[in-house]
Amino acid sequence: TKNAKGRVQVNFGLLFTTYQDISDTLVGMLRRAKKYAVLEFEGDMLFQGVSDKVVITLLPKADTWKFIPKSW
Repeated sequence: TKNAKGRVQVNFGLLFTTYQDISDTLVGMLRRAKKYAVLEFEGDMLFQGVSDKVVITLLPKADTWKFIPKSW
């Protein structure tokens, strides 16, 4: 979904459930993306169950990426 500023957001619980069978490094990737100011979320660590309602927001820096095909 998008917030009032038009930024893309997702709850950690939904993201975790979606990717749990694909990658076991999701939390590590999220922490690194936060470190490089690509996204933001409250706290330093996310845990399944406890952090399910934590909102993860993509920041403007992510808008400059060129990896998403235009056909998507």
